[in-house]
Amino acid sequence: MANTLNGINLDAIAQKTLDFLGLMFFPLTAVTRDLSQEILTQGNSVTTRVASSVPAVSVAAGYTAQDVTSTSKQVTLDKNKGFPFALTDAEVQKSAFGYDWLRDIFMVPALESVLKAAMADLLALATAANFTTTPRTITAANFDADDVVDLQTDLDGINAPTSDRALIIKPTYRGSLVKDNPIQDAAAYGGVEAIREGRVPRVSGFSPITYNNIPANGESLEGVALHASALIIAARPQVVPNNFPGQVVNTSDPLTGLPLQFRYWYDANNKKEMLSVEALYGVAVGNGTAAVRIKSA
Repeated sequence: MANTLNGINLDAIAQKTLDFLGLMFFPLTAVTRDLSQEILTQGNSVTTRVASSVPAVSVAAGYTAQDVTSTSKQVTLDKNKGFPFALTDAEVQKSAFGYDWLRDIFMVPALESVLKAAMADLLALATAANFTTTPRTITAANFDADDVVDLQTDLDGINAPTSDRALIIKPTYRGSLVKDNPIQDAAAYGGVEAIREGRVPRVSGFSPITYNNIPANGESLEGVALHASALIIAARPQVVPNNFPGQVVNTSDPLTGLPLQFRYWYDANNKKEMLSVEALYGVAVGNGTAAVRIKSA
């Protein structure tokens, strides 16, 4: 007879884990997301649309309609990534400590691995071939508020919309911003986030997002300033398999809407409780003129 983690319900585990983890998924809010909650029953791709950048024109002498372009982007749901792990019967006894023990020791790292996989696939697209705007070459030690202004100017220069912009940078770059005198001058912002909390307030239209796992992509990539249309992630909940010998829960991250599937079953042959957290998704380049890469060399 299958064990049930001493009465701990998989729905409760999923919900408490997501409540704890919401902000960890925050980097995904920087990109365009097509995350329907409809179970994928046919087809293996999603078609979404992104708007192209548009310039302002003079209307002093009247109005001439300008062309607007909405580009169709097909995203293949070709990535089914997750993290399965096992607990021996002896280890399961420790779950008597409650939800927090199971969440902190096992579920949080499992969910973090799914996030890292999705972000790695997205940021792997941040290359010179996909985004041809001249990158900014800035070392972490020299990164300051003036550089953020330059990145804002770059995005303005390529007509990236001013809303839904994001600056994704490594912790070393965030650290340099925190140390920058204009940012540390709390009086300039009416707050003390940089001094007390080590947080960077909004700078030149950005709320910097710190992410430690930005891939170099063979091009010394350290970060990216982008409009949400530059990169796309599409995801769908997975079908619950018929006659699955355990529990399956489909849910979604409350902050980003990323669909996730939790599975639990008992491996009687090896006397192990098996759990898995996974996602079905795909990534694509959206608007190739809506991002500026940050390089260290």
